[in-house]
Amino acid sequence: MTLRAVVYDFHRTLALPPGGTIWRRALLEALAEHREDTDGEALGRVLNASFPWETPEERREHGSQAAARAYFEQLLGAAAIAGGATPAEAQAAAAAAYASIIALDNHVLYPETREVLNAVRAPERGETASRDLRGGHRCGRVRRARDPLRR
Repeated sequence: MTLRAVVYDFHRTLALPPGGTIWRRALLEALAEHREDTDGEALGRVLNASFPWETPEERREHGSQAAARAYFEQLLGAAAIAGGATPAEAQAAAAAAYASIIALDNHVLYPETREVLNAVRAPERGETASRDLRGGHRCGRVRRARDPLRR
């Protein structure tokens, strides 16, 4: 059996948050709802050292949206604690920050994102190609891409 698939992530691959960064900012904003004196430098050091893309050789199981959410909320919570938050503050801020990070309204799609996603899906939908993309790929009509994070 042949399986043809394109695997991509969303953040900085298909879209960019305004300002180019969102993780630290989202966590600091969420913590501001619970406390005034967060150590942003300590929080940033722990957060930056914890991102899974910093150690791609380490295998992580994110087999579902719930597993990924739990992983990233734990990562955000640990950074919040490093910044001085209590465990309760860290847990609440991590959940709020993660919700902000994955909210589509907090990202701007790159100009070619819809076109590329439609090019990937056009043959499976039986659509006729209507436009050439770089590299000889073809795509069908461009329509709004479905949000992979919403059910």
